[in-house]
Order: sequence, then C-alpha cells, then structure tokens
Amino acid sequence: MLTCGVVIDPGMITDSLQTDVHQAAALATRELAAVVSVLAIIPAWMIWRQPICVPPRAARCPRSCAGV
Repeated sequence: MLTCGVVIDPGMITDSLQTDVHQAAALATRELAAVVSVLAIIPAWMIWRQPICVPPRAARCPRSCAGV
C-alpha cells in the first residue's frame, strides 16, 4: 500500500463498509492493520499517556483576580 502510493480516503472506507463481508475482508489486510497501528493507534496511545499538569489557581489568574 505505501510502496505503490495508495491512499485510502473516507469514501473508500464508506464503500468498504457498504459491501458484503467477502469484499470488505479482501481490503482488511495485515498491512492495513500495521499502517493504522503505526500512524494512528500508537501515537494516540503515546499522547494519552502524557500527564496533564494544571498549575495552581494563583499561577493561572492575573494578580488582580487572584484574591477573588
């Protein structure tokens, strides 16, 4: 898929979901699963694991509203 420069767009995915099981299974290959894993699942998992650091309220607010 990547070696031939093939791109899967949303229309192709819609068409594959509207076909019968045999046609859709022909499109779902190990290579497709590998590409989706590398380009979507692994980066999403890495971002999800990042901690979210929220500064204390006094550091977020300007000095004029810190005492409110």
